[in-house]
Amino acid sequence: MIHFTLDIEPKPKARPRVTKAGRAYTPKVTREFEKAIKTLSRVHILEPLKGAVALKVLFVHPRLKSEPKKRPERKYKTTRPDLSNLIKSLEDGLEGVAFKDDAQIVRIEAEKIHASLNESAHIEVTLQEIETVQTGHTNVCREGRALTGEDESEI
Repeated sequence: MIHFTLDIEPKPKARPRVTKAGRAYTPKVTREFEKAIKTLSRVHILEPLKGAVALKVLFVHPRLKSEPKKRPERKYKTTRPDLSNLIKSLEDGLEGVAFKDDAQIVRIEAEKIHASLNESAHIEVTLQEIETVQTGHTNVCREGRALTGEDESEI
């Protein structure tokens, strides 16, 4: 398991833009954010994970200035940007560093919040290479058969 914090304000994946000539390109803000994610994450990741990957991420946005100081705790962010666009920009930034291809991600757990009173914006990332599929309460080994309690060593 790899867990690290990126001291960068979360940014969503922007939609591709199209030139008058019809050529699509990724906006500069998105390209720069993904490049920063690559640079910052290289400090924490020695080599890309090879198998199926579980991604857990917490996007901590700046605290609202209108939020009273008497309520110092974190608060869910229910406004834009969309969580899915935040995840996509992070996945693309981690590609080639944390994993070869973001298609390796088979499980995602993500939240977006506003920071607490004395906290700055950042992204908390946990990556784990996984080998078993969890379907309900049954663990399934790589061959696809259900595992019993005595088969747990196969996980």
